[in-house]
Amino acid sequence: MRIGVIAGTLEVGGAARVVVETIRHLPRHRWSIYTYDQPYWYGVKNHPELAGTEIRHWRLCGKTPRPPYRWLNLENETMFSALRYLTADCRREDLLVAHVPPTTAAALTHRQPCVWYCHCLTRWLHEPGMYREIAEGSRVSRLAPAYHRLFRRMELAAARRMAAICCNSEHTRSKLERHLGIKGARVVYPGIDLARARNEGFGDFVLYPSRLYPHKRAHLAVEAARRLPKVKFRIIGEGPELGRLQAMARGLKNVEILPPVPDIYDQYARCLAVMYFPHDEDFGLVPVEAMACGKPVVAADEGGIRETVLDGRTGYLVKADDLDGIVRRIETLAGDRNLLKRMGAGAREHAQKYSWERFAREFQETIDEAEGNGRHRRLA
Repeated sequence: MRIGVIAGTLEVGGAARVVVETIRHLPRHRWSIYTYDQPYWYGVKNHPELAGTEIRHWRLCGKTPRPPYRWLNLENETMFSALRYLTADCRREDLLVAHVPPTTAAALTHRQPCVWYCHCLTRWLHEPGMYREIAEGSRVSRLAPAYHRLFRRMELAAARRMAAICCNSEHTRSKLERHLGIKGARVVYPGIDLARARNEGFGDFVLYPSRLYPHKRAHLAVEAARRLPKVKFRIIGEGPELGRLQAMARGLKNVEILPPVPDIYDQYARCLAVMYFPHDEDFGLVPVEAMACGKPVVAADEGGIRETVLDGRTGYLVKADDLDGIVRRIETLAGDRNLLKRMGAGAREHAQKYSWERFAREFQETIDEAEGNGRHRRLA
């Protein structure tokens, strides 16, 4: 079967990792990736496993125009991006797979059955508190309500066109039902590379691996470091928050901020524990990767992380606004090697169910469901 993946991004991140591993673990299909602004070399640079996979790169109106979110302040989840996906020529494919919004718009202009693997909903539309700057201080802020209504209609229409919908967590499934009225979406948890996971002992630093955006809350690692001068903290990532974090950490000898590294599992293997506090993460690969390496996780008590981290057994769940609680849990782990080993063993055992092989089996069942539903819809 020819399957076209409508990719929102081929940058390093959880959604792109799911795309790569789906292709790697389901070789029975002939895969193509469709992306409007990232050519073949970019995808292979970030994901060498894609070498040999066809990456179809197209432009709108001959040249990709500058994104209007420069004017609208809507980040990369914009109506203009959706219009680009409407122009993708995927006629040769037997089935399409959409991932992050607004790639689902492709379902509106193609007759093939389409699967939506929902990583998250459009946050600026459904979680305005998280992206408050979207409709404020922009040149077209008066149009924001109408703009949101239009995008919501398109989002709902695309969802109704899907032959099958699955998602990455129970948390995401609840959002689909609450915001779009979609019931019964199948949960297919992403996997991790269990073969790369290893534990080389418990080092002297707490690891915070993340893209450096405001909603990832990496600043909490710096604030915790200020309260725990005897514990080292290592933040690994890049993004617009880098300058702010560097300024916060100035003068703190126990904070290290590094760019992305080739092998993050090497950092997991040697760290003391892992800290991760993103805002309402829908799933979150970081805690699962850390647990697979036998490391306890101190993480946000919210979102999909509640489904992966077992509080008191594989780590600790703490409210993001409870800095005292965060500091207390890290201090407890740093001072008790037996607790580290006990929690680490439980974490490693728990993480074994998050394999890409299991993911591939379950996602293939979703493809089979979509193929059947798609045939029925075309005949109806």
